[in-house]
Amino acid sequence: MRTLFFLNIDNAEGLQTEKDFVKASALTFRAYAFEKLVHYYCWRWQDSNNGASQGLVLRIDESTGGQGYATLAETYVQIYKDLDEAMPCITRVVWTVMPRTGMDAECKCCSCSLCSCCYN
Repeated sequence: MRTLFFLNIDNAEGLQTEKDFVKASALTFRAYAFEKLVHYYCWRWQDSNNGASQGLVLRIDESTGGQGYATLAETYVQIYKDLDEAMPCITRVVWTVMPRTGMDAECKCCSCSLCSCCYN
């Protein structure tokens, strides 16, 4: 159910900035969770035969059946894909919402330090 909600966020009703915020939050949290699981349950990269070792089960769709493990390299590709997809959403939210918050124009990202692309 949680994945189904996330997959359909673009079709939800509401303001685009709210949908962007929810999508960016979900993608960032999933990337963070996968990264933490990698550290707990997978081989270190230097011991992984260049990412060929077992990674995580990457359940990123609405399927419920059995699913095999991805390689560690595929796991990291998914983590970076989630973050790359989240960045435009974060940037749109920051540039849309920030002018209405009265924050200092020098602090383009509310001091979150997640959006280094906003400082360019």
